[in-house]
Amino acid sequence: MNPSEAERYFLRLLLNYIRGPTSFDDIRTFNGVNVGTFREAALLHGLLNGDNHCEEYLFEAIIYEMSYSLRRLFATLLTMYNPNNSKLLWDKFKPYMTTDYVHQNMPIEIAEIRALEDIISILESIGKNIIDYGIVSFNVNIADNKKLMKMVAEETTNLDIERGFTCAATLNKEQQFAYDMIMKKVKAESSGTFFIDGPGGICKTFFYRALLTGVRSRHLIALATASSGVAASLLPRGRTAHSRFKIPLETIGEVNCSVSKQSALETLLKMSRLII
Repeated sequence: MNPSEAERYFLRLLLNYIRGPTSFDDIRTFNGVNVGTFREAALLHGLLNGDNHCEEYLFEAIIYEMSYSLRRLFATLLTMYNPNNSKLLWDKFKPYMTTDYVHQNMPIEIAEIRALEDIISILESIGKNIIDYGIVSFNVNIADNKKLMKMVAEETTNLDIERGFTCAATLNKEQQFAYDMIMKKVKAESSGTFFIDGPGGICKTFFYRALLTGVRSRHLIALATASSGVAASLLPRGRTAHSRFKIPLETIGEVNCSVSKQSALETLLKMSRLII
C-alpha cells in the first residue's frame, strides 16, 4: 500500500501507531477532537513530519517498481506531503526515475527532461505546478500534442487486463445484462448514458472493473472516475471527478469546469469510449 491510495494508506499508518482504537472515529481523534480525515490525524500525530518517510517510500519502491511507476509515486509524494526539500529528493532518486529513457540511449540531460515532463503532466492533471516545489530553476514547457500523447499512454499502457477478465467472466445475470448493453454501444461507436443503481455491497466496483477491461482490452480509452479519493483508488487508473474534469471544489455562484477548447484534456475526453 502506498500514499496514492489516500485515506486507506493513512488509516494503515495510524493503525501502526495508535494503541487499542475502538472505532474509526477514535482513530481520527486527536486531543479529544475528531479531525475528520485520517490524513489530518496522521499529520497531527507527527507521522508526516520531515522528508524521511518520503525517502523510505522511494527506497522501497525502487526495488520492484518500474521507472514510470516511480515518477508517478514521486508526483504523488509531492502533492500529498509537499516535502521540505523536493529538489534533494529529485536529485537523489532521478537516476532510478530516468532508467527507461537512459536505456533508449538518450543523453542523461534529455532523459531527465523527459522524466520531468512526465511528472509535470501528472501534476498538471490534478491542478498542480512543478514550479511550486522548487525542483527545477527553469521552465519545462510541454506542447499540447505531447501532453495528449502522454495522457493516451497513461490510459492505455501497464494495465492489469488479466484481472479484469476474471471479473468479466464471473458476472451474475443482472450484471451480464448491463455489461452486454453497454459494450454493444461501445462496439457500435454510438453514445449512451447508463445509471447503475444498487445498495452498497452488491459488487458495483467489481462490475466497473469488468467494463473498464472490456473497453481497454480493445485498445480504447476508458476513464474511471469517482466522487472521492477512496472510491477512486478502488478502480484501475481511477481518479476523482474533480481532478479529471477540473470541477471546482467551491460551488458558490457560477461554476464552470476549466477544460479549455483544443486542450489535450479536451481531446482525451472526446477520444474516450467509456467514462465511469
